Order: sequence, then structure tokens, then C-alpha cells
Amino acid sequence: MFISTLRWRQSFDVEGAMKEQYPEEIFGGLGKIYGKDKQGRPVVYNLYGATKDTGAFNDVQRFLRWRVAFMEQSIALLDFETVDQTVQIHDYEGVGLFDRTEKSKRAASEATSIFQGHYPELLARKFFVNVPSFMTWIFWLFKPLISSATLDKMAVVGSGPRTIGAALLPIIDEHELPKRYGGSAEGF
Repeated sequence: MFISTLRWRQSFDVEGAMKEQYPEEIFGGLGKIYGKDKQGRPVVYNLYGATKDTGAFNDVQRFLRWRVAFMEQSIALLDFETVDQTVQIHDYEGVGLFDRTEKSKRAASEATSIFQGHYPELLARKFFVNVPSFMTWIFWLFKPLISSATLDKMAVVGSGPRTIGAALLPIIDEHELPKRYGGSAEGF
């Protein structure tokens, strides 16, 4: 796996992806790294509702380069001695049933493949928040296909600061968590 990842990093040109300039109006609102959890792990926010009308998926390869560069930014915050994982919050606020296009589905599939194959064990916890009911149903449908080790790291949470905060505040201090997620921080 290690050799495979090194080869992928070279062919994908991860270093080049990190140096690229990504238009703020397209990619600026899609992801944020903000605060740390109670164990000092960076908290990474993926804001899927922010992809609407930005053209983020018009060029799937460009999106993937941005997404890998964003992942690398979060990894740069790890010291691999005391902190070797991140907490991810996937926010689906504003995502509707018909928002998924063929390009967005392909981007999600390819990104998942990249992260599973080349960024293993960097995830401490993953929270899905503001998830539309149709997506919750899909999650439960596929739940039997997900390994128990992976399921233990994942939580599908409802909507609204009170509900989200009930799930996140045991993991993230209130002053590290933005208000829109039930904390007291101004956020991003």
C-alpha cells in the first residue's frame, strides 16, 4: 500500500496540487479547518451545500485537486506523535434531492476512492450534519455494507444548533465549535 500511495502521489502531483491557486468564488466556501477537538485534533468542515451554483464540479479533476490539497492542509496540522487524526464534519445544509449531478457523483466517488486508498486511518470521527431525510434513508440502507470499525467513527446527526451541539460538544469544546453547530465560537 505504501508504494502504491507514493506512486499515486507522484502521478497525481500532490505537491503541485498544493501550490495551485483555486478560485475563491468556486472553492472558497467548500471547506474550512477550524478549531480542535478535546484531544487536540483539527476539525475539518466539508460544506456540501456551498457547492450549489459555484461550478465546483464542472471540472471534476480540478475539484479533486482542490480536495486533495485541502486534505493535505489538514494533515499538515498533525504532528504524528500526539495528534495523528482529524475530526470531520460534513455539513449538508441546503443540499436537495435533485442537487446531485453526474459530475458531483463522480467527484464524490473518486474522492472517496482516493481517501480510502491513500489516506488511511487519518479519521478519528466523522459527523454528518444537516442531512436531508432522503440522505439519512440512503445511509441506513447502505449501513450493512459498511465495516463496524468505520461505522464506529461515523454519526448521522440532525439539524439545528441544539441537535448538532448535543452530538459535537462531547467531542469539541464549546469555544472551539462555531455557533451554527451549537458552540459559542464565531466560526468561519
